[in-house]
Amino acid sequence: TWNDYTYDLKDSELYKHLTDKSLVINSDDKVAAIANCYECYGLIYNKTILEGYCGMDGAVVSSVDEINNFDTLKKVADDINSRIDDINKELGTDLTEAFASAGLDDGSSWRFAGHLANMPLYYEFKDDGCDLTAGEESIKGTYLDNFKNVWDMYVSDSAADPKTLNSGALNAESEFGMGEAVFYQNGDWEFAPLTDEENGYVVTADDLSMMPIYFGVDDENEGLCVGTENYWAVNAKASQEDIDATLEFLNWVITSDEGRDAITNQMGLTAPYDTFTGDYETKNAFAQAANKLMTDGKTSVAWSFNATPNVDDWRADVVSALTAYTAGEGEWDAVKTAFVDGWANQWKIAHEGDAQ
Repeated sequence: TWNDYTYDLKDSELYKHLTDKSLVINSDDKVAAIANCYECYGLIYNKTILEGYCGMDGAVVSSVDEINNFDTLKKVADDINSRIDDINKELGTDLTEAFASAGLDDGSSWRFAGHLANMPLYYEFKDDGCDLTAGEESIKGTYLDNFKNVWDMYVSDSAADPKTLNSGALNAESEFGMGEAVFYQNGDWEFAPLTDEENGYVVTADDLSMMPIYFGVDDENEGLCVGTENYWAVNAKASQEDIDATLEFLNWVITSDEGRDAITNQMGLTAPYDTFTGDYETKNAFAQAANKLMTDGKTSVAWSFNATPNVDDWRADVVSALTAYTAGEGEWDAVKTAFVDGWANQWKIAHEGDAQ
């Protein structure tokens, strides 16, 4: 019923200023709502250490910019992990691993059963031409081998025991924050705790950046995983005078100094508009990386995990199979089964009422 009440925003100044046009709710040929902020996630990395590594003799790459696909990322991570002592000696660092621990306990597993799992879902949905955030009744698991490749890299290039990833004793944020790891899969919400002096971390804002989770599918065009649950919509049932006034106000919010200051500096939001530059650019280094990738024409990866049916139950089964596989007590085929068959089963359960 909401569709009748949303005004078409595709000709609005608000829409014209939107950096990433995927951050809208489309209804037929109408732009029904436009994101007022977004969150992003990918591979957080310590650019100070990574740049230092790039300058070492024998490094796989001579510049961080060369890490722009999965194969190169894996070679770099493998090399860093095999040369920890040499890197620490030359750079004066305290590295223990290339990747922070990939925890499979309840407090961390969402990063992989949710955020990493988003990658195969996104590319499969894209192939099938379906809504990237609405999903389908069943999935094929087309890109689960890519998922496996990334996951195996996370595990093999960390210092954690693969048999204890579900112990709850690991703290990937602390490992990264204390300069013990170069890479850490997480989102822009980590910027605040990583730079909070009260946490006692050694990393600073200048050390932090983020790159895409290169997945080996469309790496050259891939941006960060960007999504939102927060939108602006205008009531189509209102008078034209009120609609025009609302659109004028929203344009003021994103283009005036007072409006941009309120969003970025006072509210702390990351707004996806090309007007938020200079003093009003987000202070969050990870969001800055997302904005640069958008400006460079990279395609932001949609949050396809929003389509997951009975999300908690589906993820629990995937994590269980992933834990057994990682510990050497199960096969990868069991992960595929939990991912693909589990999706169909949970979809059926979630939509039982639809057939009645």
